[in-house]
Amino acid sequence: MYKLCSVFALSILLAGCGSDGPDHQDTSDPITTTPSYVSDTIDSMTRANDATLLNASPDASWAKTGHVTQGIPRGDAAPAWWADDIIDDTLKTSAPWNALTGWFTVFESNSNYHQNAKVYYSDFEIWLLKGSNTESAKWEKLAVTPTKWASYYDTDIVTWQGSALPDDSSGYYEFQHPNILHGGTSKVSFDGSDVLGVFVRTKAWLDSSDEQAQLLMSIGVDYYPTVDSSVSKGDFANANYLPGAGTSRFVYLTTEPTWFYMANIADDALSDVDKSSSFIQNGGKTHITIDEWKNNHPILSD
Repeated sequence: MYKLCSVFALSILLAGCGSDGPDHQDTSDPITTTPSYVSDTIDSMTRANDATLLNASPDASWAKTGHVTQGIPRGDAAPAWWADDIIDDTLKTSAPWNALTGWFTVFESNSNYHQNAKVYYSDFEIWLLKGSNTESAKWEKLAVTPTKWASYYDTDIVTWQGSALPDDSSGYYEFQHPNILHGGTSKVSFDGSDVLGVFVRTKAWLDSSDEQAQLLMSIGVDYYPTVDSSVSKGDFANANYLPGAGTSRFVYLTTEPTWFYMANIADDALSDVDKSSSFIQNGGKTHITIDEWKNNHPILSD
């Protein structure tokens, strides 16, 4: 009996010593802690660019902030200003598009004086939200895929100026004033029939010798009808470019490797959503709301 009582008393003592009282909470619980990339991605799509882009059209949405353009992979979700130029009417239907690329674009600020710089890059990580509605849909990792190409363009990001050749040993492209640098991944195929959202991230940074360069980068996604669809083959005449799923805001590159994020997230006023497509005009939705994103986002490993 004495032994049992001693054990009981000892258990009470230990329990008391291990408690912070009734107000103690474990704030490290991963279920209740919102990861930083959740808010960072919202900022990427809803805040203004870090600086004014050199020679960019002030009328372009991407020259101001992040933007949801096509949003989801179907032809009738493409904006009217793109669809009106397309000759092939099959590209404008409700049929799903089933391929995509991740891409980056680098501009210099209008006050930049360090005009040429080395831009380093990592693989693109791409996720799709698949399901019948955003509340119950599941995020699926589509691919972790490398940057495979880059070119120099005029500041309209359409007029090609020449190929940008990578330094394969170190993994960088040379930014060359006055052109912009635009590059991305090879096309990745998927089933686009039930896609409600897209999320992409990649890391990028400048060479340590270029820390004074005022360069800004945005990332995004282009949808394609199939992996065989090609601008160079004339499949998108007379536009001869893709409308884009969306684009993140332009953020300064630094010498520290930094994550860049893009998702088809809209601000509360939907001011960052292109509403000209026939799909939206007929009541469709191409974006994810901020609350939907907060309540249902990809679970990232780092």
